[in-house]
Amino acid sequence: MIKNFSIKTAKTLISVVFVASLGFYIFQETSFTVKSYYLSNYQEKIAVLKNDLTGLETNYSETLKLDNIEEKATELGFEKTEKVKYIKAYNTVVKRD
Repeated sequence: MIKNFSIKTAKTLISVVFVASLGFYIFQETSFTVKSYYLSNYQEKIAVLKNDLTGLETNYSETLKLDNIEEKATELGFEKTEKVKYIKAYNTVVKRD
């Protein structure tokens, strides 16, 4: 078997292994580059969402202030009541069997 193993066969085997290794390296490098690209995009989106969240939290706290609620009520046409009158209900039965 060793007698049949020539230098030409060895060169061919080494060439095949080299080309296969080079192809695998290119595949891995491409995969790594694509994953890095997606990771950087996701990190940018996370930064934008964090910024939006900060703005929404500020807006929410501004909205909850009593002054803003009264101003919004005025904008919507609500008025303060001067005197409240209650209606007396004499017959409070809702459903009879």
